[in-house]
Amino acid sequence: MENEAGVRDGDRRTWEEEFAAAARRPLAVRLRYAFLRTYKPILDDAPFRSFERMADYRQWCETQLPSWLERFAAGSHTNPKRQRGTGPR
Repeated sequence: MENEAGVRDGDRRTWEEEFAAAARRPLAVRLRYAFLRTYKPILDDAPFRSFERMADYRQWCETQLPSWLERFAAGSHTNPKRQRGTGPR
């Protein structure tokens, strides 16, 4: 039988059992498995980078990073319609 959200009772029980099992694990274990480490080329290759201005950082992203990675590193993912250089200073 399905509920109003279209979830079968058996599936719901399974999810609840899995959630309860996860909730019983120690916090350190839950945190260790909660985040996946994904290698990001160029970004992960240096221990740190510093820039005088955000504009310098964005320019570096545009010239150094692959296009699929640059759009997230430069912060444009928060608002895809936002144009560079129009934010607060």
